[in-house]
Amino acid sequence: MENLIGREYEIDKTYDLALKNKVEVFRKATKNTNTIIVTMITTYGVKKNMYSNYIGKEVLMDDLFN
Repeated sequence: MENLIGREYEIDKTYDLALKNKVEVFRKATKNTNTIIVTMITTYGVKKNMYSNYIGKEVLMDDLFN
């Protein structure tokens, strides 16, 4: 297993689709018509790639403990 300590979280195609599915399920279950902002709470942030644009906000460990 690769050592991920100290690295940004990388979203791949599978996780991107899972996030979009979760938002859609939430939207249908709650009948929410407002904007849903996907927020990632991570230790080191989200690595920028072709799938990271779906993330609207990031909360890092430093945001919580500073």
